[in-house]
Amino acid sequence: MPEDLRGRAFSGFDVIWQTGRLVSLLAGGVLLDVVGVQAVYVLGGALLLLAAALGGLAAARTRPPPVQSAGT
Repeated sequence: MPEDLRGRAFSGFDVIWQTGRLVSLLAGGVLLDVVGVQAVYVLGGALLLLAAALGGLAAARTRPPPVQSAGT
């Protein structure tokens, strides 16, 4: 990436990131009013476990094969 565009790229990424955070806070507040605090925590925990599982699968698929030594 050209150095003179790096600041714009990072600020654009930050705008997207912060907008996502704001939307998630709004959605959490609406869910809290609709289903209650316990259900929001259970849903949040389930989403975290799903994200961990998907991350583990993605990491396993992209792991390079082991390097064999010259003697084997």
